[in-house]
Amino acid sequence: MDEEDYWQEVDDTVILLHSSQVSSPAPGRSYSSFRVHPSIFVKLRDKLIEKGVLQDTKNMSATEQLAILLLEVGHGIGNRLLREWFQHSSETISRHFNNVLMGVLAI
Repeated sequence: MDEEDYWQEVDDTVILLHSSQVSSPAPGRSYSSFRVHPSIFVKLRDKLIEKGVLQDTKNMSATEQLAILLLEVGHGIGNRLLREWFQHSSETISRHFNNVLMGVLAI
């Protein structure tokens, strides 16, 4: 995959997130975007919610928080780009990334 295709895939992922299709994306798209099958994404999100590690906040859904972690870990996308795509501050992106990461490590 060349760099242009890579960034197009990342942009498609952001569009996918903002169109609220994360809960039921096409299997190929989900895997290439988040590096997990859609059913695993949903199970992980639900497990983190069940354990009390992850919850919707006033401005960010639990799904979006998990997506930020998986995009940053799976693709190496930096905070600056995530901040721009998700339209949250660097501090918010960083806080949610760290909270979800600690939650994943705890389970």
